[in-house]
Amino acid sequence: MRVFTRFKQQHGIRSHFSLLPSLCTLCLCGFFLSLLPQATTAQILAGNTHGFVGKEVQLPLRLANGVDTGATITIEGAFQLSNPTVFFPERFAVAAGDTAIAQRLTKLTDSTFTFAITIRTGSATPRAEGDTIVRLAGEALAGNDSVCVVSFSSLRLNGGEVGAATGTITTTSIGTPRPYVRFATLEQNYPNPVLRFTPTTWAYRIDKDSPVKLILYTDLGEEYTILDQGFVPAGIHLITFTPGYDVSVGVYWARLVTNSGEAHKPMHVLR
Repeated sequence: MRVFTRFKQQHGIRSHFSLLPSLCTLCLCGFFLSLLPQATTAQILAGNTHGFVGKEVQLPLRLANGVDTGATITIEGAFQLSNPTVFFPERFAVAAGDTAIAQRLTKLTDSTFTFAITIRTGSATPRAEGDTIVRLAGEALAGNDSVCVVSFSSLRLNGGEVGAATGTITTTSIGTPRPYVRFATLEQNYPNPVLRFTPTTWAYRIDKDSPVKLILYTDLGEEYTILDQGFVPAGIHLITFTPGYDVSVGVYWARLVTNSGEAHKPMHVLR
């Protein structure tokens, strides 16, 4: 009897310890799974809209969850246009009663943009689930098609990741379709090279009314000065600049910034 009991006890102990490797493996798997990125549920939804060529069209962005009155919301991310000949993004529009505290819309290529907008909601009525919070506004264009899919990615809501969203813009022409033209050109300044205390002039052309700035940078990429032209109508215009005593001899870069695009030219300064 003692021999059987001893064997049973020893066998039970060995069986108990044989479970430890399995338990350790399960614990480690759970730990490493917790380190993997968790899937996010989209909290921002993009709608569909229709516009007429030559007019402004607005694509709604909606919140999947409601939001209180007087809340401050920051939405940021990127989007890509499937057909940039149909839609030209220009700004974000907020609902009546809301306030756009800050917004940024940066064109990387003809079809890719990054953006950020901060909104303070009004105090009238809380936003319910699915309500529009902001609209991506721009000009409807007549291109080689009439449909543009807007794919939003890397969306963040108040710093938290909220997935992706997709919306569609459809345009209709009225009368003769307008060609898709969106560009800004900058001619070489004259004279160039330029002497200090001697004026030099750039000619530029834009195809759409736009705020215009000419920013001068040193050859090291440091911003030297901004020649703000204000809001300028479409057409050909001139900008004149006179280098002063504080302008070092060397190469500078002129960067034209408009809603239609950007252009760059070098400028050489002599004694």
